[in-house]
Amino acid sequence: MAFREAAKNWFPTSRNATEGVPYKKSQPRSVPAASVENRADSAYNSPVLCELCQCDDARNFHHLIPRTVHSNKWFKKRFTREEMAAGIDVCRQCHRAIHDLISNEKELGRNCHSLEKLLAHPEIAKYVAWKQSRAQ
Repeated sequence: MAFREAAKNWFPTSRNATEGVPYKKSQPRSVPAASVENRADSAYNSPVLCELCQCDDARNFHHLIPRTVHSNKWFKKRFTREEMAAGIDVCRQCHRAIHDLISNEKELGRNCHSLEKLLAHPEIAKYVAWKQSRAQ
């Protein structure tokens, strides 16, 4: 019983924690009217095609060197931070296919760290050809 009483005083409940503290509601972010008008005409809403298959809207960003290997010494010696952060915009299906066809992250980073090298990979090239023929 003594422990529970001490715990009540030591760990404040949500009611005790906010007593006497004014509650501040987060205000919705206001967007200037000019930017709302320009947004309809800008590239903000225009669809970006997948850089791999050129068929669907690109909604995913694929890191050409996977983030899981950025701390690896082999990659740190050979690539700059900008090169490790580089990537391509791809559709969901292509992003899934890249990781399914080349499941080893190190292999993906070492052998397919540019769009040209990714397209030169035989399995990826076969997939892209299939997807492009399907889209026509």
